[in-house]
Amino acid sequence: MSLRKPIDWTKPNLRIAYLIEGIFLPPNSASPNYVRWCGPPGRTGSGLSAYATMGPNSFPPAQSQPGETPIAPVAWETRLTRGRYDSTLGDLSQTVQAISDVTCTVALGDDDNASEFVSVDDLRDMAQRGRWRGQSARMILVDIDEIDRFEVVVDGTWDRDPDAIDHRSFKITINADGSVAPSRRYLSGQTPDTVDNFVDYTYASTTWIQSPNGSASPSFRLNPDLKGKWCPEILGGAQNHEVWRELIPYGAISTQSFAWVSPRYDQFCYDIVCETDNGLVKISSGGSNVIRVFNNNDPTRGPTGTCVLFTTPSGFNWDGTASKTHRAFGKVAGGRPVLRPTGYSDIGFTGNPELGSNIPSGGEATPTNTTTPPTVSSDVTTVFKDLIVDNHFLGMPNMLHPSAMSQLTIWMTLKGLPFRRNASLPQEPPDRPLTYRDVFAPLMLSIPADLILKRDNADPLGTRKFYAVVRQQPGDSADHTITVGDLADASLPPRVRQFSDPDGHYSNDTTIQTEEFFTSPVVGTTDGDELTPTSQQVAEIVNTTEQSFTGEPIGGELELGFFRYDSTSGFRDWATVIERERSRPQVVLEATLGTPHCQRELGDRVQFDCPGVYDGPGHIRSMRFDLDAMVVTIRSYHQPTAPAVTTTSTVNDKARVVSKKRRG
Repeated sequence: MSLRKPIDWTKPNLRIAYLIEGIFLPPNSASPNYVRWCGPPGRTGSGLSAYATMGPNSFPPAQSQPGETPIAPVAWETRLTRGRYDSTLGDLSQTVQAISDVTCTVALGDDDNASEFVSVDDLRDMAQRGRWRGQSARMILVDIDEIDRFEVVVDGTWDRDPDAIDHRSFKITINADGSVAPSRRYLSGQTPDTVDNFVDYTYASTTWIQSPNGSASPSFRLNPDLKGKWCPEILGGAQNHEVWRELIPYGAISTQSFAWVSPRYDQFCYDIVCETDNGLVKISSGGSNVIRVFNNNDPTRGPTGTCVLFTTPSGFNWDGTASKTHRAFGKVAGGRPVLRPTGYSDIGFTGNPELGSNIPSGGEATPTNTTTPPTVSSDVTTVFKDLIVDNHFLGMPNMLHPSAMSQLTIWMTLKGLPFRRNASLPQEPPDRPLTYRDVFAPLMLSIPADLILKRDNADPLGTRKFYAVVRQQPGDSADHTITVGDLADASLPPRVRQFSDPDGHYSNDTTIQTEEFFTSPVVGTTDGDELTPTSQQVAEIVNTTEQSFTGEPIGGELELGFFRYDSTSGFRDWATVIERERSRPQVVLEATLGTPHCQRELGDRVQFDCPGVYDGPGHIRSMRFDLDAMVVTIRSYHQPTAPAVTTTSTVNDKARVVSKKRRG
């Protein structure tokens, strides 16, 4: 049995067909029906024989057994024209590939006559009355002369039911769901509006208290300013790499309070600082104060996930009593779980769900299991992998490109860029749940790289998979050279358009900063309205050489959301890389290339060798395919082979401490 081979895009006289395969449901039926169409008619004639990738006897074949008949190609109907496929990263401010889509026109034949009885065999009936939206659909490219050479370009779903139906045709759209959908929620839990679903339990005096037990009145309660707020997952943090975030108190007993740390189990909280009537109080500072971290998996005992029990400081009034809504802040860690200790059990009347504490010696809490993963400090490569692979997150291990991790590690090592990141995501409970795009966008910017779907030629279907393509740097050479002969129109002068800073990205006096984050609080103040101090990592980079070209400073700003660096030097190294991209001529080229260049991918390094065309290397950020003509229009962003800065840029580090007023 033959196996799929990649398309040989260098093959002379290559003939490519595009195929659409998908599922629809007939009216009032849940039984899937398959469509298999091909185009364009000029290359596929009356039809094409190729392998199916959906349904029974589809490719890739199961492991064949002796005597089994290998799968055979199936018939595809020639119905497709006006095929279009867009793939884009957007401008340089974007770091995540946009949702790509395929659009095609599907021809209705003379035999497609609508029937009042709704025949499944009648395409017009199915276009008008069938259910398509959300069902699986694919776009496939295949070498007509070697059908074993094919690849799945888009593996997604119908964007909507057939559209623009008339007497001749209808239009279909496929969304590439392999990309991170804008609406897909990052792991978060929502603070309830009421405590009515929580139940007060009575415990024996010898029982470890796992939830409010009614000894305080009322035992369960909420900060009115936090009702309906969201508690997202934490990424990063360790005892020596501090990440602080606001906690969500949810109850109390006579001398102790409970707070929600994370919606994920097995995270940690080392220390807590509370606002009080007498200022900020650090729990670890009191020799007899208790900090106890545990998992709650019983929704009747409070929010599920990682929680913390701690000694209630005097004057900590957080539930609206006397119109006061004091806040609590935790020194936390999350992402990869803290390993559960020996003897751990689910929460219950006699269970031991404890993850760590500061008992008996006080101070900060420590995990009971002292072999916590070193990656809890959030190596950026580990975070990137976990977000895709871990079942707790996207849970798509088969969608991580096999070379993604090695290439990312090699590049960051060679450039000497910092690996470690920390993020509270965010530091205060947000009003809406985060999406994965909210998380991936700043993570990729912190490298800097772009998240794309890259062809995996070793995959049985040639599926595109998640890959972090690093941003082009000065001195990086091109991987592909484009000559006049590569253009779809090889006329002279070359048909290449050049744009100057179309996205307004240029600046030569740039302030680059992280989002404000909580630092280790300064306690001892008597200002009851003061929130814990916040800080930012800030670099102001002035490119004096560029200013001599422009005649004046041109300002710009860039803020990195959520994530921050453990050291000032690490932040400065990253900021300098970012500045090189901004303080240079912003040359953007657009050209339509012939069939061999349809194999190009987002992030590929290209260089033009055409008379009268800018010849510096660049990287592709947008591709628009015309599937009928089998040409691709690329949009590439270029920079000089060497940094424009010939003198040392001025980097001013700023640390700001700001006082914020309490909410409410």
